Amino acid sequence: MDGLRIQPGARAMTKTSPALFVQVRRDKEKPLFRQIADQIRNHVTGGVLPVGSRLPGVRSLAGTLSVSEDTVSQAYATLLEEAVIEARPRSGYFIAKKLALTGSTPHPSVYQKFPAGMPARNALMIEEARRFFERTRSGEPVLELLRGAPALEGVEQKQWIAEAARFARSPWLQQTGAQSQGDLRLRRIIAARLRELRGIACEAESIVVTTGMRQSLALALQLVLTQGEAVLLESPSAPEVSAQLFARGLRAVWGRVDGQGLVFDADEARKAGCRCAIVSDASQMPLSIAMARSRKKGMLIWARTSGAVIIENDEGALLSRADPPEMPLRAAPFGEECVVYCGGFDQIVPPACAIAFLIAPKGLEQAFAGAAMLSG
Repeated sequence: MDGLRIQPGARAMTKTSPALFVQVRRDKEKPLFRQIADQIRNHVTGGVLPVGSRLPGVRSLAGTLSVSEDTVSQAYATLLEEAVIEARPRSGYFIAKKLALTGSTPHPSVYQKFPAGMPARNALMIEEARRFFERTRSGEPVLELLRGAPALEGVEQKQWIAEAARFARSPWLQQTGAQSQGDLRLRRIIAARLRELRGIACEAESIVVTTGMRQSLALALQLVLTQGEAVLLESPSAPEVSAQLFARGLRAVWGRVDGQGLVFDADEARKAGCRCAIVSDASQMPLSIAMARSRKKGMLIWARTSGAVIIENDEGALLSRADPPEMPLRAAPFGEECVVYCGGFDQIVPPACAIAFLIAPKGLEQAFAGAAMLSG
């Protein structure tokens, strides 16, 4: 496929067994067979895969994960040695029955990682969240691409202190969660600035103030996608984006970026089964390339005719510029129907302020507001 590459990941099942969710990462030091074995073991000990469940065949799982059959065979051999699974002649591999009879772990490397009975979707989310947390705590450099750097050289520190003190005295702090979309006055100001600077016509009721781009993305993924669906991503893109996809059991389909932004082909996107695309069309992260108008038009037509959703990341939305960027996808015809527009303040105020916003698609305003309330 020109410009598209399916991220390795699997959702395999049989007619008599629950879904098996397995992912492999070639950027990890851990061997691929060990990654597969560890995930299956975690699903077994966590109650995700019941005793007696049939596993996919070696050839089937290898094809789904885009790995060699030897890799899957080695993973299954490891689990056989640990008595986690058992092989039945002419039938395949199954979760070992004696696992339930002993009531204990059959091998020192088998350990309880997830609460018993937790769905596979939540198990993957916890695993990815833990991995990302451990990475940030280990001292390993984390490339941060979702936040800009505001120019604060000309701003006195005492001005920020004064603003913080004024905010602390604000009656807004005494309000209840009835305005979990964010303060109505702030949302009205955002709507007015978006109309002025980006040509986006929206009402305050469609805006949800969030704690940052990560929460905006999380809300959008939570509401518009279900587990196993494919999402088109720019390559390169921020690592936090792909991490959120893995955590929700979504498939990443990578699209390369050239001098005109994301290389987009509607037919290829349909073939890959993409139900969503995440783009930073005004200034691609991290290459700072604007997406060509013709490609944006093609993407909007694809979304509207395919029932897909575009998540548009426009962090510089509220910046006044001498040379304004091209019209965003949200401001284009029919953009209000299929675009979740995510904007931020990180290039205006310090990132520690943790504030951003999104514009919900038409008809989903209340759903996004409710999701924001539930997420705190």
